[in-house]
Amino acid sequence: MASPSSNKPLIDACAPILLVSDIHKSANWYRDTLGFTYDQIWGEPPGFVILNQDNMSLMLKTAASDFIRPNRLANGFTWDAYYWITSMDRFREGLRSRGVDHPEPEVTEYGCKELTFTDPDGYWICFGECS
Repeated sequence: MASPSSNKPLIDACAPILLVSDIHKSANWYRDTLGFTYDQIWGEPPGFVILNQDNMSLMLKTAASDFIRPNRLANGFTWDAYYWITSMDRFREGLRSRGVDHPEPEVTEYGCKELTFTDPDGYWICFGECS
């Protein structure tokens, strides 16, 4: 007989971790541009933050600039984080409410509407509504 806890998923969350040059600048960019929130920046000097939006997270850690390398620098085109969203219209409403200028979403050959943003360290963060 299975225990009640065996019905719960084994893995229930994931958080990309990005190395950044300026923790305050990056954390505030993710908050002000993409709508993430955070409670505090940890460390002395401050150097680590967990950002949240809905049930998704993103972790940022301060590092020396020679360790900061967006994925596309290694292989030409790859996002550094991809978030599936349920409504591109609602996502764009949030952007507009924060005064964020953005292009029209790209409709891909694989059926997703996507918006990609470049953060202060050059990371590509994509939001996609996929049917």
